[in-house]
Amino acid sequence: MKYEWRKQDKSIYLPKQKPEIIDIPAMKYFTISGKGNPNSPAFSELIKTLYAASYAVKMIPKKRRHQKAITITPFSH
Repeated sequence: MKYEWRKQDKSIYLPKQKPEIIDIPAMKYFTISGKGNPNSPAFSELIKTLYAASYAVKMIPKKRRHQKAITITPFSH
């Protein structure tokens, strides 16, 4: 069964009327870090690698029929 983050984690991802402090549960995720221009070639290469790794992991459950499907969440700014 696919994990529907938009439905399951509304309190984290959907905007609120007023700013509020929320608790984020422990999660596994890929990240990149650094400083500089997000329009630079170096940043573009990092994003390509991030997408490639994310989608490779997303496809693992399709190869293993008994695994839960993974949804790739949007990048935050």
